[in-house]
Amino acid sequence: MPRRPPRSALRRMMPPARGSGLPFWTDPIFVVTIIIGVSLTLFAMIGEKTFLSEYRQPRQDLEEVLSTYGLIWLAVVTGFIAGRILVPGATLGSPASELAHAASIEPKLRISAWAAVVMTLLGYAIYFASSNASPAMFLSAMQGELKANFALKDSFDKIPGITSFMNLACWWFVYIAFRLAVQRKPITVLEIGITLLLFGLTLVRGFAVNERRVIFELFVPAAIACVFWKRHWGPAMMRFIWIGPLLAPLALCVVFAITEYFRSWTNFWQFGMTELPYIQWALVRLAGYYVTAINNGIAALSDPALHTWGTLTFSGIAKFPFLNDLFWTDYDRLTAMADYKAIITRLANEEFNNPGGASVVMIDFGKWGGAAVLFFTGFFISITYRMAQRGGLISVMLYSQVFFSMLEITRFWNFLSSFSVINLIFIGILATSFAMSGDGATRRAARRARPGGRAVTSAVEAPQWSA
Repeated sequence: MPRRPPRSALRRMMPPARGSGLPFWTDPIFVVTIIIGVSLTLFAMIGEKTFLSEYRQPRQDLEEVLSTYGLIWLAVVTGFIAGRILVPGATLGSPASELAHAASIEPKLRISAWAAVVMTLLGYAIYFASSNASPAMFLSAMQGELKANFALKDSFDKIPGITSFMNLACWWFVYIAFRLAVQRKPITVLEIGITLLLFGLTLVRGFAVNERRVIFELFVPAAIACVFWKRHWGPAMMRFIWIGPLLAPLALCVVFAITEYFRSWTNFWQFGMTELPYIQWALVRLAGYYVTAINNGIAALSDPALHTWGTLTFSGIAKFPFLNDLFWTDYDRLTAMADYKAIITRLANEEFNNPGGASVVMIDFGKWGGAAVLFFTGFFISITYRMAQRGGLISVMLYSQVFFSMLEITRFWNFLSSFSVINLIFIGILATSFAMSGDGATRRAARRARPGGRAVTSAVEAPQWSA
């Protein structure tokens, strides 16, 4: 018999043609290691001259950056490992039981999606109604007129707790992806219309206030939810799922380059603010959002007199109505936020002003106190990942949010931002409502009916999704 050709290293990483496991890129250890590693590599490659000419700020010491983010990585990954020891992994079932499980969660997911649509549209209605933006302002920003993009951004006001509802749009896209990819069912004309409406509103918002990540906020949770709820795919789709996300950086570069052309390139080229050709300039700008965030965080850490006492770590709570009163009575005075803003203003600029991803925890609590907080953050993420492996609706929704936050770990502390807080509240309300619904009553009745006091798992609940 002829010898089979040797398999490449990439093929050896992949599952069989009809695999049923989770792809390696859903693992939090892989995600955090890659994001931190790539960000630090970019920081090391971009020299002092580029920092001054393109980012208009001095570059912080490389050794200090490496030691700080090395400690961040170690603390988070140690938490991951501790969580894995505590919570075992989940077994997998057959395609038939997988479909039964999908059918059992579909009604709750549909309710969640429609509730999210109502609140999202309410948030957008208030957002646009409170703005004084005009079509002429959008046109000026697209033409690259000087400071036009800042004027457009300033014309939109955020109302924490109300306009934050816009961040719930992702759950509608989770539902649509679930219908199309997991259940393989068509969607209605109304559902198509709502999808296009939400996507269009998100594009306008992303361009207007320079929040292009809101586009990815729609699709990343949907992709994560689908691979957790459906493990059995055809050969071609399985290979795409395992390899496709490796092309995600290319998609990020394309989206950024297209939007940045209209937002800033004409302005930079017209006023001679860069000597780089467009493609190189766009890539340097994209890298800048990550390396300057690291730079800003290290600069703030260098000031021993700065104590923000949790405001950066819990920024979403600090700004959220009602919740902020539980922790802060005077946001600026008690947390030295004015001092922090002064440091960032002096060492950064009005564009590249992100405070530094996970380093904000160390700004709040010191290096070792921050490392302890990051350990428990990793511990929580690991438990969430293990629970999501079982395919439950709430646990998968929660991990899809956590996964997106991990992608920003070097640029923006997203775990308790306004985006995350409103989604955590939404998920918490859903979990409470579903627990108090008829399903919960049925399980309690079954528990009382069984002599041992434990409920019998139904066939629809698919026991293979349990640990």
